[in-house]
Amino acid sequence: MIHRGDRVFNLNNFIAIIYLVIAIGFYLIDPDYLFFLILIPFGFFVISLSAFYFEITINELIVKNYMIPFLKIHYKLTEIKQIKILRKGKGPAKARVKIIMEDISSLPIPVSSLGKKDWQHFVNDLSELNIPVLFDPEDLRKRLGITV
Repeated sequence: MIHRGDRVFNLNNFIAIIYLVIAIGFYLIDPDYLFFLILIPFGFFVISLSAFYFEITINELIVKNYMIPFLKIHYKLTEIKQIKILRKGKGPAKARVKIIMEDISSLPIPVSSLGKKDWQHFVNDLSELNIPVLFDPEDLRKRLGITV
């Protein structure tokens, strides 16, 4: 089960394109000012921090990044105690996902590509695996369009 949402038409990619156009535009205005070319990889890195999606296999929850394909984080399903869906922070992510295991928890993972149906399927799949999903704050469930 892969929960990737719309990896092409989402706010994260829209911001990346605007950022790229602005950086290239400033470079074309003043080619001697290399600062704007340095901004392009930095901007790509910052934007890619919200480009995560999820894959659930038989034994694992895999967090992947669609802008940096080699970036993968594996969590064994048997070790996951619960998953918290948190209010979005800064940036284009609709929400952040925190994976809590017995002894450690992940950093909040920003997710920008999932739409309402994707969030619903993700929560349903976790519920089928008996992994509790908590929302912080509780009204986040309604904003993401998730019904229980």
